[in-house]
Amino acid sequence: MDKLYGEIDKKISDDCIEFNKNIESNMRYRNEISSDLLNLEWLDLLENACPYIDNIIRNPKLTLIREENVNKIEKVRKTSVESVKNLAVHSQYIEKIDDLTKDVQPSKLLEVYNVETYNIYENRVIYTLLDKLNRFIRNKEQLIEDYESKNSKLLEYKGNTQVGLERINIKLQIGSREISDKDNSNGIDIENIKMRLYRIKKYTSNWDKSILMKELRKAHVKFIIPPVKKTNLILKNPNFQVAMKVWEFLCSREEIEEGNTSGLDTNGNDILLRILDHSFLMDYFIMDSIVKSKKEQKDNLSKYAFVIVNEQIKSIISVLYSCGAKITDEDIMKMVADAIKNEKEKSMSDSNEIKDKFKSEINDYLERMQDYLWEIKRK
Repeated sequence: MDKLYGEIDKKISDDCIEFNKNIESNMRYRNEISSDLLNLEWLDLLENACPYIDNIIRNPKLTLIREENVNKIEKVRKTSVESVKNLAVHSQYIEKIDDLTKDVQPSKLLEVYNVETYNIYENRVIYTLLDKLNRFIRNKEQLIEDYESKNSKLLEYKGNTQVGLERINIKLQIGSREISDKDNSNGIDIENIKMRLYRIKKYTSNWDKSILMKELRKAHVKFIIPPVKKTNLILKNPNFQVAMKVWEFLCSREEIEEGNTSGLDTNGNDILLRILDHSFLMDYFIMDSIVKSKKEQKDNLSKYAFVIVNEQIKSIISVLYSCGAKITDEDIMKMVADAIKNEKEKSMSDSNEIKDKFKSEINDYLERMQDYLWEIKRK
């Protein structure tokens, strides 16, 4: 019998080696904790800055720009020295010259005039800032909406291998989500955040409708690419000083978000992948042991027992050393010895409980039988 079990154990051990050798597996995981909501400094910053940015947009800076257009003579409202000089250069604009008076009658003239415009550098900075701010607020609203699902973890594992002529596959997906109190989610007052964001959005909505934003959109101005040039107005104006703090904050958040990859991390982790591969082997042992007969199933599991123990020990030791755990051989042996001792004590305890219960039932039965016999004897 011992020889038979030795041969069976060797076969299982060989299958185990082939199983591990042929494993092809990958894992993906995601761990998203919405920690941004835990820190409300961004909300304080925006609330404080809104009145200052509002001052800029309500009182935008204008500048005069020189525009030149060659118009038909009937549309020209004002002539200047530049008009005469331009006509002298472009004789094709002369329609006719009076022979007597030598007066020149042009068909077209250059018209020079000054126009007020909002299209200055500082206004374009605010125009760009508002675009960044609107996108940031939309992201925050989405974060609040998905708060519960963001506090989640997801692990996916796929593997396949071959033992002899048997092809084995596994697909695993484990997910967890933090259950949060709607009224007090981890100490975060979601409704209060929504209300404060709503007040900020009232500002941004009014800014979008302002004449400054309308004129800049109409002019199809380009967004400012960081870094911002430190003009005198930006450096010395108190409103722009506060606006620049918001600019710097939003730019820093964009850099962080660009560095974060969304979705599942496909790189995996070598240590975690080894543990999952080991679990794949254990799951295969369990599947291979399932039969209709409980006795045969128990026998199958007992055949795998030594291999399972051996694989578990190798896996645990590998993980400990891979993680840099400071543990000695004596510590490992003590853990194994303690585990064996505890199981033995538990087994003995269970066995004694069964014996005591059996003994109690037998005594009760014997007492009832004795009473029954006494009744018969009396009759």
